[in-house]
Amino acid sequence: MKVIKEVVDVVESVTPVKEFKEEAKQAKQVAKQNKEEVREVTEAGIVQIADDVIAVIAEIAALEVEGVKSIGYTKPDLMHTLTGKKAAKGIRVDIGDMEGEVSVFITGVVSYGAKIKNVCLDVQEKVKTSIETMTGLRVTSVDVHIVGVAFENDEIPPIG
Repeated sequence: MKVIKEVVDVVESVTPVKEFKEEAKQAKQVAKQNKEEVREVTEAGIVQIADDVIAVIAEIAALEVEGVKSIGYTKPDLMHTLTGKKAAKGIRVDIGDMEGEVSVFITGVVSYGAKIKNVCLDVQEKVKTSIETMTGLRVTSVDVHIVGVAFENDEIPPIG
């Protein structure tokens, strides 16, 4: 038993292990303060994924779904106007309280004739799968809000 304790003491006294634990602790504190990115501490260093990156992944995935005409409103929202931050149009990403969790809120326009409920379910699945595959994060929810219907010949003005 004494030998095991000595081995544990030696392992815990190794400087890189102590530094790694301290870096992990600091990274978690900074991540709590700055909820606009996901941070993960690995043995090789810190991995950061900005919420804008997650939003772009969600936007591309949603636009790949048949029946989705566009993502977003036709006008920039107040929050982006005030902050000056250019986010992916019509997509909000919320970083969860648990490490590695995100939720996504998507606003979009569907093509006339599309079955809206089926389009929304397809968007939810496609966005969740894309984010989880590309980032390794766990998507807790994908909320889809349809704000309009467009005919095939309708031209949707660019947003942002």
